[in-house]
Amino acid sequence: MQYEVIDYRKPKKPNLGPWLTYSVPEKFALGYVWKLFFYMFLIPFVLGLALTPMNIFLNFIIFDYIYYRYIKYTIS
Repeated sequence: MQYEVIDYRKPKKPNLGPWLTYSVPEKFALGYVWKLFFYMFLIPFVLGLALTPMNIFLNFIIFDYIYYRYIKYTIS
């Protein structure tokens, strides 16, 4: 086998699947964790908002769906 050959094929795009079962691709993982912390805890703390467990859950669902749409748009 020759491993010194340049591969000119287009790289495969990751298949995200449906929203409820997707996992964040590796190249987006650090940004996902940073933005999750920023939007879930830092911004409400700076604005002086008190988050209840239900509110945190709903914020996470909304954040996750928006980030899923962002990844899907960026990949395609």
